[in-house]
Amino acid sequence: RQPVCLLLTASAVFVMGLAAMKMFQFGEDGKITRDGCLAVHFVFGMLIGAYGACTTLSAEMRNGTALVVLSKPVSRDLFFLAKFAGLAFLIAIFSACAIAATLLGEMASPKLYLGNTPLLLFLFLAGPAAMVCAWFVNYRFGRPFTSAALWLLLVFLAAGVALAAALHDPASGNRYLQGRYLGQVSCGMQWRLIPAGLLITAALLALSALALALAARIGTIPVLVLCSLALFGGLLSDYFFGAAADAGSFPAAVCHAVVPNWQGFWMA
Repeated sequence: RQPVCLLLTASAVFVMGLAAMKMFQFGEDGKITRDGCLAVHFVFGMLIGAYGACTTLSAEMRNGTALVVLSKPVSRDLFFLAKFAGLAFLIAIFSACAIAATLLGEMASPKLYLGNTPLLLFLFLAGPAAMVCAWFVNYRFGRPFTSAALWLLLVFLAAGVALAAALHDPASGNRYLQGRYLGQVSCGMQWRLIPAGLLITAALLALSALALALAARIGTIPVLVLCSLALFGGLLSDYFFGAAADAGSFPAAVCHAVVPNWQGFWMA
């Protein structure tokens, strides 16, 4: 129900729409869009994980909620694991939205210069439409606005993927909504992006566990900084430490073992 989580998720979907508006293919159709959407999934997921960890743990420790809970017959381990379970559920919802937006963005990536207009508009308008519908649900039924908007965004994106996959005819070129031909290159839904997105989700869960552990001691900004260092340091660990470790450097081998290597989760 934190508004920041909704804004980050909607912003990630919007940026994925921007990633689909490219004018060059560089030898492989849709590659730039795929790589860009996966990168947005990774970075925005890290921000949501770090912010969610600080909101669920640091804030409750400061305002005394954690002390009230721990005064009951609840162990610290159970309390910590329950917080991680809630954070993992949030990451799962965000990743589902990101994977659906990645599928749509790759399918909408330009076989012409500005791509498939209906799918691009869907990516740009999914967030605002979910918020408008959540406003109506909040007004009419009294449901919380933020959580309703997040669920509706997921439903809209899943429906968009199902509709685009159903209406696309691989034998007829790029025919999407409204039966229009927008190019001569036949490219259907890239379902291989789902396992790639699931690997990023696993990496985000590991980052969220690190953020939650750090949030028990420090505030939001330091957690964001340290998680960012862990992310980018892990992506570069092979370059900085891998070669030196293979050459027999013990300090480099220790750093290479300690710094998480995210390349195993980065299929792009």
